[in-house]
Amino acid sequence: MARDVVDHQLVDADGARVVRASDLYVARVAGVVQLVGVDVGFGSIVRRLGPARYRFRSTPAKVIDWASITSFGSQRGPGGALQSSDRGLQRLRPGELADLLEDLGRAQRQELLAALSPEQAADALEEMQREELAVLLRESETVAAAELLGRMEPDEAADGLRELSTDERDKLLAAMSAEARERVAPLLGYSERTAGGVMTTLLMVATRTETIVEVRERLRAHRGHGEDLAGIVVVDDEGRLLDDLTMTELFLADPGLTVHELIGPPWPVTVTPQTNPAQIAERLVESRHSSVVVVDAQQRPVGRILADDVLDVLLPDRARFRFPRRLS
Repeated sequence: MARDVVDHQLVDADGARVVRASDLYVARVAGVVQLVGVDVGFGSIVRRLGPARYRFRSTPAKVIDWASITSFGSQRGPGGALQSSDRGLQRLRPGELADLLEDLGRAQRQELLAALSPEQAADALEEMQREELAVLLRESETVAAAELLGRMEPDEAADGLRELSTDERDKLLAAMSAEARERVAPLLGYSERTAGGVMTTLLMVATRTETIVEVRERLRAHRGHGEDLAGIVVVDDEGRLLDDLTMTELFLADPGLTVHELIGPPWPVTVTPQTNPAQIAERLVESRHSSVVVVDAQQRPVGRILADDVLDVLLPDRARFRFPRRLS
């Protein structure tokens, strides 16, 4: 334990932070000596480095219950002798997990990612600083990194890819599934300071002849992206935008109605892919909408921009968003 735990990185799941063990506390429990606490106080480090007569005096200023600790690699010991609580990770929000991933060393970062569900890992990567995300993508195996990017929201995945070299970016895009690549690759062709560079390509598209119940059924299959969908884009036979129905409109409507019967004012707020973030913000304020639809020259919808995405561009140093983006 002295070799594998003391002075090594650990995750305190209760405090959502990376800590280093300054000292360890063991106790006899049911006849078995067990590790029960980890001292993370600076005073314990000073004591260990001080005169020999003080090194074995306990100074329990900051002791954390081992049950709340997630440990890595050899810290688990043969046969799992050292216990850790991966369950505590499941309680952490994406922003908290992002902080942990940024603070951990390379090996520990990969172990933490492996302990998370694919959805948790993708949500956490979306909250990481772009430079840190690029480092993580570089140090991950290509297939694993591509799979994570494919599970992220397209705009967030594109932001991470922009931090990589052209060769690195192409290698990851080639390893992504065709569906994920089709969502992400078009965004890389736009400048970051335009609507095209900010938008997500995740759109829920409906036609006029579909019934409300049919659209609801399709929505259930996309509930993992619930917040980024924000509305239902209605198009005509040529794919041109007719309306942008809110989720409230959809779920209050009679299930037997067709989408055509819900089309009407207020009409959707639209911008072109070249619109800058300040102009997008003005449109949002004027309309009091929570999102805008991005359309091409033929008025076909190509993406959506949420108010939160505009804030990320206009106020890049604002506090990290710490609540899950996806609806369960």
